[in-house]
Amino acid sequence: VTLAVALARRAHDKKPKSYRIKDLIIYPIKSCKGIRLESSPVAKTGLQSDRLFMLADSETGKFVSQRKYPRMCLIGTSMENIAGTTAVQITVSAPGMTSKSFPLAAPAPSVGHKRTNLDVWGEKCVGFDLGDEFAQWFSTVLGLKKDMFKGWPVRFVRISEDPADRRPTDPT
Repeated sequence: VTLAVALARRAHDKKPKSYRIKDLIIYPIKSCKGIRLESSPVAKTGLQSDRLFMLADSETGKFVSQRKYPRMCLIGTSMENIAGTTAVQITVSAPGMTSKSFPLAAPAPSVGHKRTNLDVWGEKCVGFDLGDEFAQWFSTVLGLKKDMFKGWPVRFVRISEDPADRRPTDPT
């Protein structure tokens, strides 16, 4: 099911009329480890905070996944409130790496985050590149080296929240 909800069919039904939710998991970063939840608000685009971030090929803007980089399965994600605020931050971790944290909120281009065109399964959308520090961190986890001329091979991006920039969601 497209909302990253594991649905289990009742054992005695051949053609089930109802489902029960077995696990509720969001993946803040596409293709990295998910976060198990007890409940979640649902937006027009799916579960709140699901797949807001992804790694993209630095040259083409195409999303990358475990199909190309199996080591993405090692990247853990967690979410926590920032002390004294209502803001939420995400922390990423991987074996042998120092953890990194960043805000869940959409970045503003005025803060230096570059708008970038992205490609998810052939559909175009827009995101914000979170910079070289994260590109280096994720590239290192994946065992990728910086190219002297092209830079880091993958970029860490956050999908734009502007409805005009979003990838269309299948209404069914």
